[in-house]
Amino acid sequence: MTVPTHPPDEDVYPRDFTLLDSLDQLAPGSRAVEAHALRTRSRSMRAVLAHRATRGRLRYEDLVRRLRTAPGALPDDLSPGGLVALARVLALQTGEPYDMETARLLFAQVPAGRLKPADRLFYARLLETLGDAAAASEQLALIPASTPGRQYLELDLANPFTGGVHADAARWQAGWAELFTRYGLEVPVVGPGDDEPLDRLVVDAPPAITDGPLVTITVTTWRPGPKLLGALRSLADQSWRNLEILVVDDCSGPEYEDVLVRAESLDPRIRVLRQPVNGGTYLARNAALAVANGELVTGNDDDDWSHPRRIEHQVRAFLDDPTVTATRVLAYMVTADLEIDRIGQPVSGRHAATYMARRDTLRRCGGFVQARKGADTELMRRVEAFTGQPVRDINVPLALYRLDIASLSRGEFGPGWHHPARAAFWASAARAHEVMVRDGLDPAEAGRAVVVPRRYEPVRIRPDRYDVAIAADWRASDAERHPVLDEVDALLGAGLRVGLVHLPDNRYPVRRRLEMHPTVQDLINARTVDRLLLDEDDVEVGTLVVAEAGLLQLPPAETSLMTVHRVLVLADQEPVDPAHHVAAYSVRDCTRNAERIVGRTPVWVPRDALVRSSLEAQSWPGLQLAPHDVPMLADPTRFAVPRALPRSSTPVVGQRADDRRDWPAEDDEVRRLYPADGSIDVRLLGSPQRVRAMLGRRSVPPGWLVYVRDELSAREYLGQLEFFVDQSGPLTRMRTTHAAALASGAVLVVPEVYRPVYGDAAVYAAPLEVTDVVRGLHADPQAWLLQSRRGQAFARERFSVESFLAALRPLLDSSVVAGTVGQPA
Repeated sequence: MTVPTHPPDEDVYPRDFTLLDSLDQLAPGSRAVEAHALRTRSRSMRAVLAHRATRGRLRYEDLVRRLRTAPGALPDDLSPGGLVALARVLALQTGEPYDMETARLLFAQVPAGRLKPADRLFYARLLETLGDAAAASEQLALIPASTPGRQYLELDLANPFTGGVHADAARWQAGWAELFTRYGLEVPVVGPGDDEPLDRLVVDAPPAITDGPLVTITVTTWRPGPKLLGALRSLADQSWRNLEILVVDDCSGPEYEDVLVRAESLDPRIRVLRQPVNGGTYLARNAALAVANGELVTGNDDDDWSHPRRIEHQVRAFLDDPTVTATRVLAYMVTADLEIDRIGQPVSGRHAATYMARRDTLRRCGGFVQARKGADTELMRRVEAFTGQPVRDINVPLALYRLDIASLSRGEFGPGWHHPARAAFWASAARAHEVMVRDGLDPAEAGRAVVVPRRYEPVRIRPDRYDVAIAADWRASDAERHPVLDEVDALLGAGLRVGLVHLPDNRYPVRRRLEMHPTVQDLINARTVDRLLLDEDDVEVGTLVVAEAGLLQLPPAETSLMTVHRVLVLADQEPVDPAHHVAAYSVRDCTRNAERIVGRTPVWVPRDALVRSSLEAQSWPGLQLAPHDVPMLADPTRFAVPRALPRSSTPVVGQRADDRRDWPAEDDEVRRLYPADGSIDVRLLGSPQRVRAMLGRRSVPPGWLVYVRDELSAREYLGQLEFFVDQSGPLTRMRTTHAAALASGAVLVVPEVYRPVYGDAAVYAAPLEVTDVVRGLHADPQAWLLQSRRGQAFARERFSVESFLAALRPLLDSSVVAGTVGQPA
């Protein structure tokens, strides 16, 4: 591998140490940050890992520079675990040679005694990937033989088909044989010939089975070659003899007719079907399903190899257990040269192409959706939802899955990552299946509800122009409804065509993937809005609205294919709090990232006067600041609760309680915020575990209630309260909750810093003053009612749909006319 001497020309890494300190405090363990960085492919997240690896001493760029020019000048107390986490991300995130070489240098800085066997094995795989087989072998020798996965790297180093210096045919054959004999399978060996080793595999024929149901195997192909013939030979050699093999050519053209004729001549059970137009794998599979005669139907990719016992194992599962509705098998993932070990990737996996189900079930479910990729997994999940039975996995390696970048699915998956189009497709499918079960819908109808991303559409059917695209973190949360949907509804109600762009907030990494919020996915599945992918959808957008400034702090690496005429960044929190030495985001970084991703300098739009003054303090000559604010949207018609005098002699107080940032900065203030003697009725919304942890108690104090987020609606919760309190730490994002509380008629109690925002619509107190302020106002019912009505009047004036649209309309670009009712002035 040729390693460039200069890094990729990208300026994406945050530089401010205050910001890096703050991001480090927000981030969980390094493994979670690592998983999140791989899943999002955000290069800027490397800065968080570098900050952690150097114990806050060096920026990412400085660390890399010293690694390459003066490693002796690095600090002595680098974090071994932090170095390994950063090295793993660099090795896996992009596959760029420069990053992988940097990963090698990082591993070299970890003291030998501090490398765990699994990390040393990863290091050895990295060395082998970089072409240094000798160094990889040296590391391999230091790894205990019992370390999981060690044997696969040893096998590849001995592979005689790659021309490696450590090739050893006898050692490789022994290791290769063990992959199959451990499961009691006959061992495939490479036969003579000029084809690639994978296409020359032969196996001693197992006993033939001639009695049993007919199985149809569908093989779709486009522009076929020798790989197709190798795949078909493996199917013709199956021990299960009662087969119908349907090869569907996806309109390859007359120059491929000779290969198709040869394919059909391999075995009388093989029949070739020819599609009149190219429509993709799954339209071709539907054509085969329509004419299949088999009681059971399965598939096989046209470049994969099936062990001769594969169909036998799958059919036996049906015969042995009548409740089985579908099966699939395990596959080793190999290259054409039978290499099996790849850095950061599993050596085997459950192979979707081997999915077998009853023909009538597949037809009843409507077959495959009209997509060029991913539809096999979607149909499998739809059948599971329809039948209520999971697929029966046969955990025996009965197939070899060819890793080939020229194949249709390649480029869609990487270590810890899959293409955003896959994520969008699977999220739509999962919600369609859930609604199917909930509402008792026909499974074929559920298939039609699945939204196919443009990348996978056989024919483009969605519009190419949008008035507004809203970029937000649309993932699921405990909230009953995604908070940004009110603004989406307002724009739709104004007759604008709206698209949604998912930008995960990478400042808050999570280890596991979160799906789209159900209320958001329902809008997408209903085709009310379209989900737009930054680097895939070459559409025209009048205005891209970034719903939160912090989304641009650690953005994904991709740049947009969309033609965007204007970018607005809605800033709902201050970038920095100098008094507490913390930062939420860097205005310069976010501006630079917007320019890199979209090609436009954004206009910063404050949500209130407090944010505006903070942005003005950060201003520089290039900063574009909107001439007026766009307030939060908390539609009073949705949140308003009729209010009379207080209902009891005990004040009812509530606040958000999701995590540490929802509480005062000082622990002593947390414990003294509310009395625990029952003199105040405290009703929190969030996590009981967090509440107990904040208070240092084993149980919630008597008289306190803690509602989990989905236990009741926001209106139901706020309607119980007489006071809503926010005494959270600096830079929390509570503006929407403040607006909803005011609209509901609960009296808002916040620190004095918010006076420029709410004026006399709120009540102001420091943490240790809250109890006295609440009791004093509650003791004067008329004063409390006046304050409640004052807050509701403020909400009607500031937070209504009409107010939001009146403020936003003048800032939108009017050059794209895509909507159906009108265009903003």
